[in-house]
Amino acid sequence: PPPPSPPLPSPVPPPPPSPPLPSPVPPPPPPSPLPPPPSPPSPSPTVGSQPSPPPPAQSPLPPLPPLWEVLLGNGYCRQTSSTDRLAWAEQTGCLRTQEECRSSCSFRAGCTCYSYASPADIEDDYNGCREQGLGRCNIYGDEQAFATSSSNQYYQSWALRFAPSPPPPTSTLPSPSPPPPPPSPPPPSPPPSPPSPPLPPSLPSPPATPPLPPSPPSS
Repeated sequence: PPPPSPPLPSPVPPPPPSPPLPSPVPPPPPPSPLPPPPSPPSPSPTVGSQPSPPPPAQSPLPPLPPLWEVLLGNGYCRQTSSTDRLAWAEQTGCLRTQEECRSSCSFRAGCTCYSYASPADIEDDYNGCREQGLGRCNIYGDEQAFATSSSNQYYQSWALRFAPSPPPPTSTLPSPSPPPPPPSPPPPSPPPSPPSPPLPPSLPSPPATPPLPPSPPSS
């Protein structure tokens, strides 16, 4: 008989399917732009902040010289009699009070006297003062006034006298005390006492008296 045919080789299994390729990862979106940083807050006024300096104050008026006034009487200012006029006179116009008239004279160089008619007493209508319900003021200088005129008796006049300057204030600081005297020098020390003379040598003591012999017994 013919030899048996060799067995057919088993069919080779097909290769396993390859795994699917991963889908491509989409690229990340671009970063969104950052918002602008917040603007710093406006500085609020603090308690310790320096306030704005005040506007400079107006320079004060020059001090007035020391004055005292004397009421001369009714009428205009005159020197020594009712007709003895002063070197100059000025009409300052309508003023409400005597104090305003006095100030006009005080600030005028050389003014020594002023005359004022109050709104209740004024009789003339110069400058329209009476119609405005105001008084009227005249000032005079350079001489001193001691009298008034015989006319216009509804005015009153006051003379300004310069008061003497007060004495300078005495110093209240105590006068400096004189420096203390220097200390007295110490008294001189006494001289040292001379050394005492040496004592004489001691004499030898006398010899001892020998003992007496015993007395014989009595009979």
